[in-house]
Amino acid sequence: MMRKTDAGINNVRQSMVNGGFETVSAAIPLTTAYTYWPNVFELDPSTGAPWTRTGFNSSNLRFTRTD
Repeated sequence: MMRKTDAGINNVRQSMVNGGFETVSAAIPLTTAYTYWPNVFELDPSTGAPWTRTGFNSSNLRFTRTD
């Protein structure tokens, strides 16, 4: 759940990072209202295969402002 608190256009991207590899979502436009933006990352970016418990536990969720 995210919202913007400053003026202008604000976009973010969600990503999962594992082992130096990253899977990135499309740009998400933010508004002043809290909004839930679900993204499903079905594959481990370091293997290209479905997540294992070990792979998921060693991964990081990242939010990057793009504008």
